[in-house]
Amino acid sequence: GSARGATGHSGPTHGTEQARARPPRPALRVAFVTDIHLPSDKYGDHVRRVLKMVQSQFNRVDMILFGGDNVLAAENSAVDASKSQLSNWQKMCKETLTVPNYSVIGNHDIWYPPGAHSSSYNTGKQMAIEAFQMPQRYYSVSRSGWRFLMLDSVHPKEQGYQGLIDEDQMAWLKRELERNKQPTILVSHIPIFTAAPLLDSHLMSHQGHFRISHQRILKNAR
Repeated sequence: GSARGATGHSGPTHGTEQARARPPRPALRVAFVTDIHLPSDKYGDHVRRVLKMVQSQFNRVDMILFGGDNVLAAENSAVDASKSQLSNWQKMCKETLTVPNYSVIGNHDIWYPPGAHSSSYNTGKQMAIEAFQMPQRYYSVSRSGWRFLMLDSVHPKEQGYQGLIDEDQMAWLKRELERNKQPTILVSHIPIFTAAPLLDSHLMSHQGHFRISHQRILKNAR
């Protein structure tokens, strides 16, 4: 039989040429969006416009990862003010997002009163977990052969907070890496390791050496 199409033309069609010119769709396309700092009332339209733009790309994103500090400043606020910020975040996500999304917790997402101790800090962290619809404070996500380990890197200390991976979480992280050989990405609000603090105008120095705060890099980064 003839290999020609119904038109009798044996060459590639215009549609085939377009398909060949178009780059192949990636197996997984992820948008990483961090430090939005959404307040309880203003600037929602700006955030909605950005997220709609992210989701309207030619190669549609399969998932959005939020890197924390989703709300403006839940810490050191009246609890009702913090709840209002978190509620506004939920409303914005419900009205705007059409693809799966996952978040980690940032230091500004955690309510606690001035001078709070660990129990109050944990209450504030649980409020963020519920608002961001996280299964727990750290967890894993698998999509299209890739694995994302969503870390809880913000922890209280005597003055404010510090970045670290606590003992229980470190044991979980080790198990996850040992039993899953998929390509893996770690998502952490406070960087595990970064050169960015070297550009900070507030970088501390001591006896001729740079001193980088554990609010800028994980205390147990190594």
